[in-house]
Amino acid sequence: MRRLNRKHMSWSLIICLLVPFVLPSKFFYEGIGSFTYGFPLKYITIYQREPSSAWFFGNFFNGNAGLHINPAALLLNAFIIYLIVRFAVTNIKKKKDAGSIVQ
Repeated sequence: MRRLNRKHMSWSLIICLLVPFVLPSKFFYEGIGSFTYGFPLKYITIYQREPSSAWFFGNFFNGNAGLHINPAALLLNAFIIYLIVRFAVTNIKKKKDAGSIVQ
């Protein structure tokens, strides 16, 4: 079994932490309104009484009624993105190696 590549894992964690700042959310109204953030799994929920901006930064610092962070979903997101990054890097290396052999 292979060990986790620390460089790839750190990139996947950085991507997971930056995704809420880049992708907006929509307002869900189920009793109290909420915005959920995260990709591919939602791991941050911000509760608000009145909807404001769909962006994370505005909702986080301006008048929220509560915040929920799901650490299990965050770790699962990081692992899923790690697998995607690792797959992409190995494919790029294989293509680069195949290209250097042919020439």
